[in-house]
Amino acid sequence: MRTDVAAQYLSRILRRDPTARTMVFCVDQTHADDMRRALVNANPDLVAADPEWVVRIVGAEEEKARLLEAFSDPESASPVVATTSRLLSTGVDVQDLKYVVLFRPVGSPVEFKQIIGRGTRLYPDKGKTSFEIIDFVGATAHFADPDFDGYPVRIIDDGDGSAELVDGEEDAAGAGDQERPLPDCADDGMPGEVAEPEPPFEPGNPDEPEGDSGDQEPRARYVVDEGSFYVVAEAVQVPDTPTGKLVLTEYGEFVSGQVKRLAPSPAALAERWSQAPGRADVLAVLESAGVDVAELLPPGEVEVDVLDILLQVAWNLPARTRAERARRAVEEHRSDLEARSDTARAVLAALLERYVEEGIDEVTSPEVSLVPPLSELGTPRQLARELGEGGLHGAVDDVQRWVYSTDVVA
Repeated sequence: MRTDVAAQYLSRILRRDPTARTMVFCVDQTHADDMRRALVNANPDLVAADPEWVVRIVGAEEEKARLLEAFSDPESASPVVATTSRLLSTGVDVQDLKYVVLFRPVGSPVEFKQIIGRGTRLYPDKGKTSFEIIDFVGATAHFADPDFDGYPVRIIDDGDGSAELVDGEEDAAGAGDQERPLPDCADDGMPGEVAEPEPPFEPGNPDEPEGDSGDQEPRARYVVDEGSFYVVAEAVQVPDTPTGKLVLTEYGEFVSGQVKRLAPSPAALAERWSQAPGRADVLAVLESAGVDVAELLPPGEVEVDVLDILLQVAWNLPARTRAERARRAVEEHRSDLEARSDTARAVLAALLERYVEEGIDEVTSPEVSLVPPLSELGTPRQLARELGEGGLHGAVDDVQRWVYSTDVVA
């Protein structure tokens, strides 16, 4: 049951981009297969389109060589997700790996570095300029270890064409020496090889601990599968630019910070939100930061505007229903409404009704004039003739400005 909950949580992230290459590190081979099955059950549509969207790659897998070759090929469309134990911890180069998922404890700092190292390759051809770690077990506490990052390796060029690799802590550069960074490519133009530290384990998928004696008792497996399982809390570690360290923040604080970077005040955010291109820009930036706005909506609060959810998260403002926004918009702009023709008032009322029932995207949809209540007022051509300059587009713009005006937000 715990594996199912983790798979559902992970699936919500992966479905933002179902092609994002992902490694899931599990406790053992059995657990890796359990996780594979759970991801299959959580994503039946993706698996129906590609039966190898998620696979298990472990030492006992009969087709591990073929699956690993395909998974490591950035030009290959599948597999996308690989569940494993230790087989992929070291020596596997997946250039377009986007997510490293930790679903088993990692006690060794060296092993942790090995696992995290799987995601550090860049592959800009597919837009992979960064990777994310999803940690279910607290293994990323290793980042807080002061010895996690040692001094960097440098090359000291003594001027005679030879080079010496030294530890960055040493003062090995003489008066005439020149220091230069480690090159990206070797002399033959091929990418240079960087030796990885020796892991404190044999790459593979041991289900039992290795010991000096063959008589050692196998480690007991405990399966907790009773009771209810749910996500207790969620937090995000983000880089702190001045220090280069990772800072742990509550997810709500993280989202708040992302929203405030887009707009310094509620009124500024509402102004951007009042036009379709501005809303699209805000949502795109939040999505690129890993924020799924739909998941911020509390259960049962389907009648709340998305803008109000963002205002509540960022500035702790009370969330209003769309019906309340529409009512206040009519009150604020009553004189403008009274100055318009009967047809214009009917169109604006129909658009506001559509907003209350379905949301702002249904108001700005090109098909809005073809569905009730607007379709009951006339054909698009008739409405355009009745509304005059600006036509239906002008009425849609008015509704967006009215429901998101500063007075309604304040």
